[in-house]
Amino acid sequence: MCYNPPRAGFLSLVVSSILILSSFDSRASTGAVECLAGAIYKEARGESKKGQIAVAWVILNRVNHIQFPESICDVIKQPGQFPWFRSTKKLTADEEHVTLAKEILDGEHEDPTNCLLYTSPSPRDKRQSRM
Repeated sequence: MCYNPPRAGFLSLVVSSILILSSFDSRASTGAVECLAGAIYKEARGESKKGQIAVAWVILNRVNHIQFPESICDVIKQPGQFPWFRSTKKLTADEEHVTLAKEILDGEHEDPTNCLLYTSPSPRDKRQSRM
């Protein structure tokens, strides 16, 4: 599990360490699964399964990071993060990607990114983007 800075105050640090262990359970709602599956489909459908899992984990790492929104759908819909969302506004996916999203949220796939927040460095920032 990645280190995540607390969102606010000391008590948050204690509570967040407890909540991290159960955080994926609350994300497995239908909406979260649909958003994650749609993002995997749109962002990485031509990639290997490992590449698709990596894209999903970058989104989950952002959800757990103070600089990003606290839900999967909000991370995906955040302006400037996923260019395809701006043009399509739809998060549709096939059954294969829905199943993969459920597996990831159920903890069946570990984070292959080592806590990355971006899938590739931006042209303006060549530093590795780690939490």
